[in-house]
Amino acid sequence: TRSIGKTPSNLQMKAIAGEVQVVDNKIRALTHFPSLKLSGTVMNYRSGRWFYEVSLLSDGLMQIGWADAQFHCDPVCGQGVGDHVHSWAIDGLRVKKWNVSCESYGKRWHLGDVVGVLVDMDLMEMRFYLNGEDLGSAFCNFTAISLCPAISLNVRQSARVNFGQYKFIYPPEEADGKRFRPV
Repeated sequence: TRSIGKTPSNLQMKAIAGEVQVVDNKIRALTHFPSLKLSGTVMNYRSGRWFYEVSLLSDGLMQIGWADAQFHCDPVCGQGVGDHVHSWAIDGLRVKKWNVSCESYGKRWHLGDVVGVLVDMDLMEMRFYLNGEDLGSAFCNFTAISLCPAISLNVRQSARVNFGQYKFIYPPEEADGKRFRPV
């Protein structure tokens, strides 16, 4: 497991398994289905609404979402974010949401699209957005004490991640008077 490149000092994008290239806020898979997470940042239980965006620099197989500290993955077996009980993801290539098993969810994504990823730790709800359109509640009443952003992507797939270090392209609206926080 290794990451190649540099990231801004306040963000620690780390490969969990497989090889990825990380240069500033851009990630690219170098091997089959590596997984990364943003380490050093955790959304603790009952701590508000958290959001990040992923701009797609390719439109293939990616699973984008959240993982907790007990998440395990295996790129050789094609198991990434959403394939383990301690992770939750959207997959816009296959138009599915994943948490061990999958269900139809969302819309087909394309090169240049922007995926918004939001968790409300007060409501224990995860939502995803595509180019600013709320795709609806994806997961509710999940069991996790802490979460961090996590992404798995197939070889040669790439994306640009924004954890709030830049202005969001499609920020979510307030919900019940609660604003989101950038990760």
